[in-house]
Amino acid sequence: THWVLGINYALVGKFDAALGEETKCGEIGSEIGSTRLETYAAWATGAIRAFMGEAEAGIDACRRSLERSPDPFNTATALGYLGYAYLENGEPAKAIEHVEQAIELVTRFRHRYAQVLYATYLSEALFLTGDLARARRVAAEALELAIGAKFHYGTALSHRLLGRFAE
Repeated sequence: THWVLGINYALVGKFDAALGEETKCGEIGSEIGSTRLETYAAWATGAIRAFMGEAEAGIDACRRSLERSPDPFNTATALGYLGYAYLENGEPAKAIEHVEQAIELVTRFRHRYAQVLYATYLSEALFLTGDLARARRVAAEALELAIGAKFHYGTALSHRLLGRFAE
């Protein structure tokens, strides 16, 4: 509950409350010996820190999550948010490396929402490295996936990127 509450607080911009909930989640995970809860709290904290503009702290938290990941889906999530944190830190090449791995993993699980989200990170990173053609292609693919999955947030992100890349 604390993990999900933290994510929801982050989505509405209540970052201090979000971090507090993720701290509680990590503490509970530690108390009961749940690596899964600890790593969920770590990658969520990493994403929140990156959203807040604290990319280096986000990178550190996502790395901790990745190092202790108990399963492939958790690994994919940690990789995706680690890539996002690198993107926010002005390191698009590192972002690409990690987000491409995340996309490969979540595609196996057919988790379309995660595919779309990570594809938007990849598209932005490609744009920042100067690969405009691939950035547009990835954003268009993300849009198609988002529409098919009725993932409205992903649809909006994809449209935003395509607008940024318009000639």
